[in-house]
Amino acid sequence: MNPKLKKIVAITVIILGVFSWIYFVVNVYELKNNQHLAWQNYISIYHPKPVLVADISSWMTFDYINKIFKLPETLLKDTLQINDKRYPLLTIRQYTRETNTNTGLLVQNIQKAVETYLASSKTKQ
Repeated sequence: MNPKLKKIVAITVIILGVFSWIYFVVNVYELKNNQHLAWQNYISIYHPKPVLVADISSWMTFDYINKIFKLPETLLKDTLQINDKRYPLLTIRQYTRETNTNTGLLVQNIQKAVETYLASSKTKQ
């Protein structure tokens, strides 16, 4: 074999080896990063952040609020004097549209009612 050709083949093999090694290292690094992301996804799915009272929003139904804060079913109905037959299966927004009330104010009143209930239930324990 021609010495120049041997040199070219040797250099090509070395370059391919170096690129293969770099490719391997990068893939191992990405695998570790992806495992970290997979763990973060697992945590967010199976251990979600708790919903805070401040997170209460007009898209929520009264039933949803009752369940996530473990409220007695009629607490909000009685506290806010809600007479709608669809309670608790209607959203705050639906209720405010149909009763011509201020959505933001109702959300604040619900937040206060939930905070009061949670504070009183903690003192009882």
